[in-house]
Amino acid sequence: MRLILGGIALVLLGTLTACGAGDGDAKARITKSAPRTPERFVACDLLTQKQRDAAADAAVDYPGRADFYFPEWMCEFGDAPAQTATSSVLYGAMRAQVWAEKLPYVIDTTPAKEKPRKLLAAVLAAADMSEDELGLLDGDAACDLWIAMQVTINAKLVHGVSSWSGSDDKYDYHYARATTCSDGVFADVMVVASDADSRAGRARAEKTLATVHAKGVKALPR
Repeated sequence: MRLILGGIALVLLGTLTACGAGDGDAKARITKSAPRTPERFVACDLLTQKQRDAAADAAVDYPGRADFYFPEWMCEFGDAPAQTATSSVLYGAMRAQVWAEKLPYVIDTTPAKEKPRKLLAAVLAAADMSEDELGLLDGDAACDLWIAMQVTINAKLVHGVSSWSGSDDKYDYHYARATTCSDGVFADVMVVASDADSRAGRARAEKTLATVHAKGVKALPR
């Protein structure tokens, strides 16, 4: 069965249900620059096969489906073809402006969010900006917006990372998620594995996120 439905929607959905005390001061800055296309950037190259296997604690060498929201920037591998995978790792990095510009659409199309416009308005208010400015942010301002979102939903940030884990009884899977935004780069990792909702599984997701973010900072086109 398909374990991850709409990768980035689950990024947002998981973040929206995360609990804890937020931190950080989000005051967005505006620039005339716009995020560029991937050019020769390949999202799957952010991790080696060995690193993907280590994240899932399993051999995950089957490419998954292209992400619905950010196909150029996200990559997924599983231990079997997409419909039957039981372990997988979804990961990616993008210039924070790319994430910020598409945030309203992601929020609007997240199935479990009852009042998406109310959430977006609260995030924008926390960042002291308007929706019209989302396409004009520089990288630092876009990451400030990400921080504003974490503060708004009371997500806990530890060293600039938001992470959480859980399970879904309906689909019988366990997951760990970790996201961050700094140095103008948004990065995200989700691990699905039998122990993903354990402390060890969450630690693997956080370690993998650090690798993905660091490589993204170096590899992403400006």
